[in-house]
Amino acid sequence: MEILKLFFKSINNKKEKFFLSIFLTSFLFAQLEWERQIHRMYQIEGTNKLINQFLKKLDIPYKSDTIYIFIVPPMTAARIEVGINPFISHLRNQGIKNDIILLAVSNKKRATEKYLQRRRFEADYQRIVNEEFLKFFHFSAGILEVPFVTKFSFSEGELLSSLSLMGKIDSSTVSAFIADLSKPKIKRKISRLIKARIKGEKYKPIFIKKLKLYDTEEYPISKTFYINVSPSENYLALCDNLSYRIYIFDLKTGKLLNLLYPDSTEERMFVNVSDNIYIMLKNMNLFNPMYFNCQFLDDTTILVAASLPKIQVDTSEGEPNIGYYNVRCFIKKEIFSNKVLKCIQFQQPSLEKISYLIRHTDASIIPQTELIFAPFSKGWPMGSEMLEESKISPYENPFTDEFYKEHLYQFAVYNFEGKFIRFLGSLNKQFEKLKMGYFLSDGLVKFYYPYYYTTDRYSGKIYIYNQNFNLLDSIILFENFPIITPTISYLKDPVDYLVEAFKNNFKRRIVDFLIWNEFCYALINEEEQPVIYKINLKRKDKRKILLPIQIKKEKVNYYILRATEDGVVISALLENFEETFYSELRLP
Repeated sequence: MEILKLFFKSINNKKEKFFLSIFLTSFLFAQLEWERQIHRMYQIEGTNKLINQFLKKLDIPYKSDTIYIFIVPPMTAARIEVGINPFISHLRNQGIKNDIILLAVSNKKRATEKYLQRRRFEADYQRIVNEEFLKFFHFSAGILEVPFVTKFSFSEGELLSSLSLMGKIDSSTVSAFIADLSKPKIKRKISRLIKARIKGEKYKPIFIKKLKLYDTEEYPISKTFYINVSPSENYLALCDNLSYRIYIFDLKTGKLLNLLYPDSTEERMFVNVSDNIYIMLKNMNLFNPMYFNCQFLDDTTILVAASLPKIQVDTSEGEPNIGYYNVRCFIKKEIFSNKVLKCIQFQQPSLEKISYLIRHTDASIIPQTELIFAPFSKGWPMGSEMLEESKISPYENPFTDEFYKEHLYQFAVYNFEGKFIRFLGSLNKQFEKLKMGYFLSDGLVKFYYPYYYTTDRYSGKIYIYNQNFNLLDSIILFENFPIITPTISYLKDPVDYLVEAFKNNFKRRIVDFLIWNEFCYALINEEEQPVIYKINLKRKDKRKILLPIQIKKEKVNYYILRATEDGVVISALLENFEETFYSELRLP
């Protein structure tokens, strides 16, 4: 649940004008001391000169040596971006006249320019910088996942302070940040991990189709984590990362046929405030309805995982305040009209002793049986605080034995009405041995009549269930290596422990798979190398085919496997600096 409280300062009933002061508690968490935050940012030692050179290249006429910079991964944490303008307002109200800069970190210039126009940030200067900028810093999560506000000395090229926006934003928080000169630094970590040479056949691309996708100036393509092809193979759907819209393309011409997005009906579906308040909140960037993965149900309808705002006035504490929540649901739509046909909300069964999360954004949608399989997760590190054992139940602390005694599910299963059917599967035993809990909660489900095939992506196994959900058998794609225990103690830094455990032990991830004739095909990222495993299910022999990460001038952004009448193909998105191509490659 996410809560945003806005206290009414005064109300003019005749004109219905509301003057609001922001008391922002984004994502339910109160003010956090820097060292208590999960998301922390450090400057890597020895980079001062490089950072100074970088700041000079921004071509900004700096008014003072101390500069304030918001570092933002666009739309990666859209609701946390809500805190940027309030933070800027507090800085100005407290007399800060220094330059305030916003850096949008992205390799997609056109798409990011449109994103900045839509978001209306109030920084003095906005710049788009590519991901090379991040090499000067270390992030506790391993990557830049949330927006940070930072303070730099321009002349010294030095990070003076940093704070993730995952927390309460008020005058005291901003005052503390202004005064902070902690200069968070870290030595460059020298990786002791040696990448293994991946053995296998080198694949020479055999193109069946290569089609340029024609976007628009208003909505240029950025990147995507989800693509889906219609049953007739006439249409492509992809979810764009910066706009959170579903783009529908014609696979004969490459033309953009339609954009699916949460319209005003969906945006207000769970909003219970007046029109004036709605417009005011919308202008403050507080409405962030989003679309995620999608699945064609047929050639005219699609089912989309959505996140819609729920806003209502709460008067339980005397003064009215506005509560902001997040509704996880699925939207069924016509692909040519953007018309909503159905909204599916999940039932949330109660479990003793724990709170848990159903990750609908990564759910597997099975049109043939009208079921949805959503990954299950419980316990820390959900949230934004570092682990504090005295404040968390042992049943939600992954470093205790109690955590692993019950409720170790992999999926929550729902029907297309949103009714909870059952839990399915169990937590990977390696996660339990390493005390990682649900740090890597994930999963993928396919249906090939009459069986369900499931994987947690990291165990190296695909499990086979009948339609009564009885486990029948499994397909072994690969065996995991012996466990390597992290060198760092979780007591010292539990986040670093989890990141190191992941890097040491889980170098292969199942991205996609399909069952076709007597073969299992699996697309696996192995040491960052995409590999196809082709396994004969009768003879159990295996071929490994190494896929390219770049084909001529285009970088491969996305691969999935598809079965067609002519055999198994790889659907891929290829991109250069400004163009995106949909391609189909034939597998040997």
